[in-house]
Amino acid sequence: MPSADANCERQWGDEPVDVRVFLRREITDQQRVGLRDALRSDPLVRSVTFQSRDEAYARFKEMYRNSPDLVDAVEPEQMPESFQVALTRAKDYSELVANFHDRDGVDQILGGPCPARSDSGEGE
Repeated sequence: MPSADANCERQWGDEPVDVRVFLRREITDQQRVGLRDALRSDPLVRSVTFQSRDEAYARFKEMYRNSPDLVDAVEPEQMPESFQVALTRAKDYSELVANFHDRDGVDQILGGPCPARSDSGEGE
């Protein structure tokens, strides 16, 4: 089972953890439904919630309400759709990533026990 980040040495166990599965802009309805159904039927997953671009934009505006210039520079269609996935156990994060990272329509999977890292080694 490949690790999401080989440099992550955190030890995680049976506590739940939230993961965000970001979708590609060009995802089809069929791919979105197939991915949702696959996530919901995965025994590693406790719950799955879809977030539309408009919902993501509303959340973005709330998070950055004290930065109006930033909010004004972003349009709702720039926000990615995603699935908020609650894993039953944090230690299953790498397995979920291995199972879903190359599925049609998936752009990236973030969250889990280890922070995402860019190629430069800085956190994203």
